[in-house]
Amino acid sequence: MANLNAKCQKYPELQNPTSFFAHTKVDEKHKVIICVVPKAAGTSIHNMMHLTMTGELAPDPNHCGESCWENAGVWPLSHYPAVERMKRIRDYHKIIVVRNPFERLVSCWNDKFRHRGASLHNRVHGFRLIDRIRKNYSEPIRNELKKEMTFKEFVMLIENYELNDPQFHDDHWKPMHDICQPCFMNYDYMVRVETLNRDAKHILEKLELDMANFPHFNSNRESISQLTKDLPIYNDLTDNLKNILQNYYKRDMDLFGYQWNNSTNLASCDNYDSSEGGTCC
Repeated sequence: MANLNAKCQKYPELQNPTSFFAHTKVDEKHKVIICVVPKAAGTSIHNMMHLTMTGELAPDPNHCGESCWENAGVWPLSHYPAVERMKRIRDYHKIIVVRNPFERLVSCWNDKFRHRGASLHNRVHGFRLIDRIRKNYSEPIRNELKKEMTFKEFVMLIENYELNDPQFHDDHWKPMHDICQPCFMNYDYMVRVETLNRDAKHILEKLELDMANFPHFNSNRESISQLTKDLPIYNDLTDNLKNILQNYYKRDMDLFGYQWNNSTNLASCDNYDSSEGGTCC
């Protein structure tokens, strides 16, 4: 974490809190705070917290809303008054879970705008956003194309928001430093999705959980360790769109030690050291 803290010195504007900590969850039982980034193993982390508080996994973690987690005793940091919030930030173990922004973006598109199993809420939300990109299309074509948003159009949507309505960026693709505020929180541990099964031991130790209870952190995950990943879907994007994404996520890439190659469409970790068992940074 020394590397992250050192990088934060380059961004003094990030050292003051700017949000209500809605994604930062508190486990009072073990005095642990975990920032759960959407599309960065959030279901797996929530399952761990639900198990440690209730003794059982969440029955449907993908559709467990705030009231569900609160009933299990898992509260967002925003729930606490300012004085109590600062006390927990000072005294509790703090963990952040991150993912390469370019891979996280693909996951968001698959889940929220493309995946046929998405909830009606997500599909309707996606259709409304499609209208912003396809507003110049004829009505019959728009109705036909609403069946699925392309990845290129999804990135064009982010460009549209960034240029015109940055306040409407959704948390599912918003930069992780905006969600977790690492330069203010001074996290004790950073877990990467790319090496989740190995890195998660820090969380499990603090929550006093047995690794044997989590043979698969997420049944949809392709691999427990993907330090370099080819993302050919970015072939559909122009260089200008890729540059827009690089600029949008540049602080995330720097702070959390990720790389992206516009030419090869490879997402990777900085300073990979095989002698450390596959450690990213």
